[in-house]
Amino acid sequence: MAIDEREVRVTGDELLRAGGGAYQRSPGGTWRYFWGAPVPGAVDVLDERGRVVDLIAPELAPSRLLDSARTALLCGWKVDTLGANLARGRMVPPVLVVGQCNAWTLPVVRWFLANRPFRVERWYPDRP
Repeated sequence: MAIDEREVRVTGDELLRAGGGAYQRSPGGTWRYFWGAPVPGAVDVLDERGRVVDLIAPELAPSRLLDSARTALLCGWKVDTLGANLARGRMVPPVLVVGQCNAWTLPVVRWFLANRPFRVERWYPDRP
């Protein structure tokens, strides 16, 4: 699964980013999430010149990606609330956008839920 060229860029220190910045490849060659943990099963994708341009990881398989409905469900929100929080910068950006459809991976959503600066429970204590 290819990532949009605009989402893959190499900076001066040769740090490669993919998936809207959710994945970073260090100069040492290890793919990591933006919070520093290594991405399990990540493999480099090379171009015709042998340069690393992307990654493949099991969680990026189309059947494992989470669409807006499933991501909203995990967050305890409606899809409209997910969209509003995304627009306000209160939601981690999707790792992939295909047309108008956003997609997240489960590890990224789990990290967000564990580290988001606000908790739905604070306003809705009776919510599961």
